[in-house]
Amino acid sequence: MIKKPIISVTGIPRGKGSDRFKYVAFLSTAEKEAVLSGDTVLVRCPWSNHCMATTYKRVYAYRAGDGSQRFGHRNYQLNES
Repeated sequence: MIKKPIISVTGIPRGKGSDRFKYVAFLSTAEKEAVLSGDTVLVRCPWSNHCMATTYKRVYAYRAGDGSQRFGHRNYQLNES
């Protein structure tokens, strides 16, 4: 059974397109834990009216060069059927 994605009410994507740094700010602790455990967490995209953007961005976790935990975003196509 496929779990429904979690839609963040606090997360805000920062950076887009060719910007060097693309990250998600203001994720709650529960949302961060969900990303780290492999659940799908989405943030609403404020620039979704752009032709190459989607309504939601999927949050992913990565380690920065200094070893700190960070969260980035990628396009996500929400299929509601």
